[in-house]
Amino acid sequence: MDQQLLEVPVLYLSRAIVATKVDYYRHLNAVTAAGAWESWILYMVNAVRDTARWTTAKILASRSLLAETTARVQREAPGHLLDP
Repeated sequence: MDQQLLEVPVLYLSRAIVATKVDYYRHLNAVTAAGAWESWILYMVNAVRDTARWTTAKILASRSLLAETTARVQREAPGHLLDP
């Protein structure tokens, strides 16, 4: 956001939570049953980290594909499509 790259932050934690559903509920139940906030917070921090890494990889792959597609269109498109 600070670098004006995204209008809104994009981080879908549900992907990480669904992938580790058993751990999610185990930590959540531990908070309810025993006040085990530290393990819950660590679980969530790891979910944010993993999701951020996955999202970053997807963004980089999308940018690369866009650059490749742009270069291919510039190389292969008929000249009249590129003229203003």
